[in-house]
Amino acid sequence: MSDRDEIWIFGYGSLLWHPGFAFDAREPAIVQGWHRRFSLRSTLTWGSIDAPGIAAALYNGGTCFGAAFRLSAGEEEAGLAYLDQREFGYLRQTVELSLPAGGGLNALTYVRNPDNPDFLMDPPEEEIVKMIRTGVGFKGSSRAYLERTVEALDAMRSGPTDAHTLLDRVKAGDTA
Repeated sequence: MSDRDEIWIFGYGSLLWHPGFAFDAREPAIVQGWHRRFSLRSTLTWGSIDAPGIAAALYNGGTCFGAAFRLSAGEEEAGLAYLDQREFGYLRQTVELSLPAGGGLNALTYVRNPDNPDFLMDPPEEEIVKMIRTGVGFKGSSRAYLERTVEALDAMRSGPTDAHTLLDRVKAGDTA
């Protein structure tokens, strides 16, 4: 650790493969007490009004594997401003992370906002799979979002996660 006040960000979805901010360290990390759920209806970035897509959010309970990013020195304010704009539909939350290499740290992350009507509480899995298979927005498809998330998790040697299970369900529909 350095003498400066470090700001760490926990990513669990698109931040894993497209952080979009300056960072000088990245570590695989696990958050306890939160789990990833594909539940944010996207009608702009990963879907459209006619074919909504879906993105991930953190919900209370369970665990989630992701990555901790340390914002680069001197870029903390710009990094947080960027993230607050990018993740505007979520709530910023401080969480405690465990590092598989040992130790832990506190990080900021973005969790489900219960006041945002685009967060689907308990959609049937078939609906989630359909949204992933059909949603395309200005950033790309929901399927690409999920596939890139799984690829990033694999690169960090996460082992099987909820994202892997969901991608298997999406792929199973390819042959149906």
